[in-house]
Amino acid sequence: MKKIKLFNKAGKVIIFILIAIVIVVLIVVSAVINNLINKQLIDNKVPVKINKVEKKKITEKKEDKIFRTTRLEPNRQFFINIVYSGEEEIAQFKSKDLEMFDFEGTIPNLKIEFKNVADNTHGMEEWRNNKRDGLLQEYYDNGQLKLEIYYVSGFVRQYKEYFYDGILRKEVDYKDALKSIKNEEVGVGKIYGPKGSLMYEWNLTYDKHGGYNRSYGSNGELLIENIFDDNGKIIETSNFMQK
Repeated sequence: MKKIKLFNKAGKVIIFILIAIVIVVLIVVSAVINNLINKQLIDNKVPVKINKVEKKKITEKKEDKIFRTTRLEPNRQFFINIVYSGEEEIAQFKSKDLEMFDFEGTIPNLKIEFKNVADNTHGMEEWRNNKRDGLLQEYYDNGQLKLEIYYVSGFVRQYKEYFYDGILRKEVDYKDALKSIKNEEVGVGKIYGPKGSLMYEWNLTYDKHGGYNRSYGSNGELLIENIFDDNGKIIETSNFMQK
């Protein structure tokens, strides 16, 4: 009986050892196989394909350009002005000299370009609350400045006009203009000849309580002077040409 029990115990030990050996062999074989696979992949340099995600192009929507064109009406009595946003007409008005009338539509509060097809001039102007407000600059086709006008809520405050060669022709300051009289020559104004010499000037302001206008000769000599009262009526005239 003792021999049988000892055999059984020894057999269990042997079986345990055999199982351990098998496990170790399997681990070693698995490691060898993995190394062979990895080496094969490296040797063959198998490329790994990466799908690139294309960036979506983001395009900003450009706002339509605001632009004004000016042309003479058929009878040549006034100008017709049309304001566009892109190709769409958004406003129009008529103009003569510095006066605007028959206004329709709405012009955005910004600086816009304009082109006068009748005079072949172009420039920039500022608008606010459907009125010119700020600086207007108009240029001849040769690039020289033609007009420079400063507006405040639709009213002209300063005006400058130039000859085709860039020499100043006319300047007027309307800030203190005597507005109670029917006379275009209000404020402080001067008109120059093609060579820059002063030809004519006026001063009809509240500060002067009336004022004057004066004409000059080609050599700068004073020719005629008119003195005005507070109502814009001539109260005195001096003709220096007769002296």
